[in-house]
Amino acid sequence: MALLTAAQIAAALDAFAFTIPLKEINGYVVQDVSRRLYPSIDVANVTGQENLVDVPTTNTKQIYKVILYYRIVGFGNLDEPDIKTLENEIFEVIDGLQDTSTKITISESWKREPSVEGTTHVKSTLTVQTDEISSTSGDGIRGDQITITFPNSIGTFDVIDVITDQIGIIKDLDLENEGDRIFTKISRDDLLIVSIAVDIDTENQIAGLVAAGTDVVIFLARGGSSDARTVNFTSIVASGTRGEIETQIVSMDVIG
Repeated sequence: MALLTAAQIAAALDAFAFTIPLKEINGYVVQDVSRRLYPSIDVANVTGQENLVDVPTTNTKQIYKVILYYRIVGFGNLDEPDIKTLENEIFEVIDGLQDTSTKITISESWKREPSVEGTTHVKSTLTVQTDEISSTSGDGIRGDQITITFPNSIGTFDVIDVITDQIGIIKDLDLENEGDRIFTKISRDDLLIVSIAVDIDTENQIAGLVAAGTDVVIFLARGGSSDARTVNFTSIVASGTRGEIETQIVSMDVIG
């Protein structure tokens, strides 16, 4: 997905069935106060496109304001619980626009303030930043495009971190009578360690593979390319602190 535009955000909001019907959603211009309909939404691009180029990442970003207008006057108009419902639904729509090429950062809270001083016309403003992360060279792979598929229908999971993806060789040395060193054994020493977030049932299934100690096939996908590997699961270690999502460190010896 290319960078989102204000019109695209407005179109996504317009397609959503809000619990409380909106009178108008604008993605091009901010309406004049005299023409304002209530409740309604304006989506405005408040910055031009910003390009941050580094090695190895290029970040193209823009910032939007999503403004919900409403009024609390007379019979049938919105009260606070209704306003909160609309705010939550708008947040849900915008959060759902993320994909593997565009990261969307939404401010943690709405900013409520009068839209017209001295009246009960109110607006809630949500700040939205879009970041399109890409490889500067064109060859790199985004970290959130890496997945791992476990056997026995356990499933496919996003990789939080590839801690180790090591290909190595062990060389055992012996000394001949003359003191010369010779290689008596050369063997592979490949290791794959990943961090993932899974539920208890999946954690137990992976623990079962560790206990079985048998060789199985997993698939590590980077971007659009999938790499099949025969591995032997050696450990799964859970780590989580209060207020954080628990993650599991899964270690595998790569057989081939």
